[in-house]
Amino acid sequence: MSFLEKDWRRKRRAKKKEEVKKDIGIDVDEWVSTIADETRKSDAQETVNAILTADGINPSTSLAILTGVHKGTPNHPQYHFRDLHEDIKDEVRPYYEDKNYYSAISEALKVYLNNSVNKARKKEPNLDTDQTAHIIFAKIFGDTGILSLTDGYLRPGGDDFYPKTKKSIENGQRSLSQGVFQGFRNPESHEVYTHLKRSDLLGDQDCLDALSILSYLLRRLDKAK
Repeated sequence: MSFLEKDWRRKRRAKKKEEVKKDIGIDVDEWVSTIADETRKSDAQETVNAILTADGINPSTSLAILTGVHKGTPNHPQYHFRDLHEDIKDEVRPYYEDKNYYSAISEALKVYLNNSVNKARKKEPNLDTDQTAHIIFAKIFGDTGILSLTDGYLRPGGDDFYPKTKKSIENGQRSLSQGVFQGFRNPESHEVYTHLKRSDLLGDQDCLDALSILSYLLRRLDKAK
């Protein structure tokens, strides 16, 4: 491909990107830049370039194709496809998109703690919350906790599960709840936030994994009695 042809294609792509942004509100470069995985980002860029420079496709068809691709793979697709719990999905998105990963997790932790306390207080109105999260979770969850994750669940034949099985599930919710606070909430309360952010001690993938753990805990909480 000659220099002139390459330059023509480059200008054509740039012009079409401007048209896409104006007509359907999609900033193509920004969209592709939010894909964290480098291989997928490269694949997406090639696909978009092919659509923008393809011969024989009229502008309205190009816009329709790009709209469909963007709908299926929106900005920050790795966040979108995590299927996070509804109570944290929109709440923490601005922090995640700004790469404030500790803040994203911190806000999700607050939601989980508040939801846990609010549900427990329906059964125990006098629950004392003027304590550490570790102690609060010890009161709410576990085999002697206020809430139960296993009540009402039976084997297919109608028999109850073994007491050890139920105890493990109940105590698991308590331990995971305490652990996620210790692992993510405590460091932020002891360190300068900008130091944590710049160090990359906790990155994009770590943040998504932590939010997935909290989504799991929130969904178990939703079913607790």
